[in-house]
Amino acid sequence: MRELFLSQMDYIFFVYGFSFICLAATAFFIYFQVKKGELWKWLGLFGLLHGIVEWLDLVEMSTGAYPFAIKMFKLSLNAASFLCLMEGARVARAARKVKAPGRWIYISLLAALAPAWLAAGAGGFNALSRYLFGFAGGLWLAWELARMAGSEAERRWLKRLALSLGIYVCTQLLSARAPFLWAAVVNQEAFLALTAVPIQLVRALLAFVAAVLVWKYYLATLDGKLEMHGSRLAQFLPALILGVIVAGGWLTEVIADRSVHEDKADILNIVKGVAANMDLERLRKLSGTVRDVESPDHLMIKQRLQGVGESVPGVRYVYLMGQRESRVFFFVDTEPASFASSGAKPVAAPGDFYDEVSPGVASAFDERKAVIEGPFADSWGTFVSGLVPVVDPGSGQVLAVLGMDFLASDWVRNILAHRLGVIFVFLLITLIFLVFFLVYQREAVVRGLLAGKAGELEEERRNLEMIFDSTQAGLLLVDSGLRVKKLNQVVLNMGGQEFFAVIGHQPGDALSCVQAKETAEGCGGTEECKICPVRGTAERILKTGETVRGAEVSRMIRTRTGAHNLIWLEVNATPMDIAGERHILFSLADITERKLASQALEESEKKHRALFEEMVSGFAFHELVLDERGQPEDYIFLQVNKEFERMVGLSREAVLGKKAGDVMPGIDKKWLDIYSKVALTGTSVHFVDYAAHLGKWFEVSAYSARRGYFAVTFMDVTEQKKKDDDKARNTRELEIFYKASIGREERILQLKKELAELKKELGKA
Repeated sequence: MRELFLSQMDYIFFVYGFSFICLAATAFFIYFQVKKGELWKWLGLFGLLHGIVEWLDLVEMSTGAYPFAIKMFKLSLNAASFLCLMEGARVARAARKVKAPGRWIYISLLAALAPAWLAAGAGGFNALSRYLFGFAGGLWLAWELARMAGSEAERRWLKRLALSLGIYVCTQLLSARAPFLWAAVVNQEAFLALTAVPIQLVRALLAFVAAVLVWKYYLATLDGKLEMHGSRLAQFLPALILGVIVAGGWLTEVIADRSVHEDKADILNIVKGVAANMDLERLRKLSGTVRDVESPDHLMIKQRLQGVGESVPGVRYVYLMGQRESRVFFFVDTEPASFASSGAKPVAAPGDFYDEVSPGVASAFDERKAVIEGPFADSWGTFVSGLVPVVDPGSGQVLAVLGMDFLASDWVRNILAHRLGVIFVFLLITLIFLVFFLVYQREAVVRGLLAGKAGELEEERRNLEMIFDSTQAGLLLVDSGLRVKKLNQVVLNMGGQEFFAVIGHQPGDALSCVQAKETAEGCGGTEECKICPVRGTAERILKTGETVRGAEVSRMIRTRTGAHNLIWLEVNATPMDIAGERHILFSLADITERKLASQALEESEKKHRALFEEMVSGFAFHELVLDERGQPEDYIFLQVNKEFERMVGLSREAVLGKKAGDVMPGIDKKWLDIYSKVALTGTSVHFVDYAAHLGKWFEVSAYSARRGYFAVTFMDVTEQKKKDDDKARNTRELEIFYKASIGREERILQLKKELAELKKELGKA
């Protein structure tokens, strides 16, 4: 299983990168199409950059190691992709109105990469960027995804996406082996040794799952209305892509295998061609021992084989093997001059035995078959070898086996290059399919939204029509020529007209204005029309584009019976541009009854005002003033009449809006006590008391109709009080005189009585 996976690593990298490109495309689709927030932009950038990184790994695997500059660019791109995860988490947290760190955090994190580079080079840089940005930033983003708001279906897919992303970023703890932190022990190589599964395959599967979940979330944002918002095919996009990936893998394998077989056939044909042209006479003269070194025949064959090695690209060794007593030995062993100083094991000498016999070599000797085998490892290295027996035409015996070795690394790279071409073509096809589908989906969404919007607009139009017709105000729409374009039943009722009789006519025709109905010139043609407030308003709006609110106008109209009625209208007018032409929408409210009622009320108010002002009693209306504790502090004059001014000696202007304590210094507190009780309890009072600050006596009535306020009517009874006091004083004086008179008469009678008794006593004596 391990070997199977390793043989498919190029396609695994392709799927890995393609899954992230799909994730990026869907995330950007959500960001630009659905407008779901900045998080999706950063998730899309992560997918795009990480997909490119994996495809760069694919190209590097297929073509050989990159130069240092390109390698560092790839590592920086990888770190930048993980930074996008962290930035997505940061903006998502800020979108939830939760305090998030600023972008300064990246400065400290990037600064931490410098020690890793110094300590362990590119490997340390790669490992720490995965730990700091990939693992930490990915878990943070997964947490924010799980806490995002949305419908129930949206939250369900978001939580699944958060789980898959969380698992994916945990795999970032398995970096390539590096002498840095735990990357030296826990790494991709250790995972492969433990599970026989490359970590890239696990990541590719998780990336594909994440891309599917992002797509499912997008579908959830459509609220299930795929018929309106897009093709129902969108539901099956993940299955389609998975099918395309599987088919692509199979097709890549088939085409690559065919190319490999063709390459093997080409190699075998080259070896067969060299074997067919072998100088058999010289070959028969070789002894297969070290003595052949000095043999001209050996030298000629060696030069020829070395020339073949120089002329055929990719050849590492060209040799002739013989077999003696079931042991294989070398007749001739050559290598191209370019490899002579490579430091590899030197070529074999004539007669050296080869004890690492492969099945292919044995088959060439024993079965006289031309074979190609490998990769096969021996003490010289790992090679793909073409082996062709050189047969004696006369005896049919195998004189030797001609072998041609190709480095296995070059062979594998050649195979990968073949596969890369197929994968690249398939990549273009899948990208075109993805772009086509997303464009189609976008157009379908737009069509669906437009259809939905058209339905909404139609429904809104019907609703507006219903509102237009059912509103209690009269609505009248006229164009720039003041021709009636639309009106509702209220306006028709005002003028007693029929709908089709006024459409295209002037506003006066709709309202049955006397000028429109009883003059030859019609509405807008008479001198009276020049001062018509309705037409004047319309012309001003057409000229300035202003809006008119609450204008009150009166017009004389003719009823169906021919009578003339004066009506009052409240006019609101709004300019509107319809099909590039200025229109005016009039809102007309019949306020005739209100106007007449207002006029009647004004007359009534005038009468009541006259009555108020001509009252023989003084009147004042007050508001009680409380302090911060809610205790009565003073009172303010709100209204007074003329009699108040006369009795109190203060003008209306001097007291209105002012406190009694300010305009009447020295006023006795008893007045505040009496009035505050009235204002706070609603109890009415009637009394006569002396106002020391005015030097007058008043008969007062106080009452309250609203808490905190009170009214007072009063009469100046000072003169009456004086008369009453004089009368009382005279009465008291009369009483004293009367009592004094009665006392004197009683004393006289007593004296007379005493005198009579004295006479009586004297007479007895």
